[in-house]
Amino acid sequence: MIACNTASAHAYADLKFKFPDLPIINVVDPTVDYCLEKYKKGKIGVIATRGTIKSRIYPRKLNKKNPKLEVPQTATPLLPQCD
Repeated sequence: MIACNTASAHAYADLKFKFPDLPIINVVDPTVDYCLEKYKKGKIGVIATRGTIKSRIYPRKLNKKNPKLEVPQTATPLLPQCD
């Protein structure tokens, strides 16, 4: 399990490719699914570390499934970054 948004955003696809037989779970996809279940229109705001925000993982995944959503995001530099 990748229990970090930043690590999920930057490493998940590579890990899935490198280890196709290993079940790898990230925190982004379940969060996206939950948000889409609860909010069908309007805005979903994202507050996260700089690394997560720079990846644009949430706007990309949310808008892929629902292009009508607005997904403003802002980095919170005081949140600790995953290493």
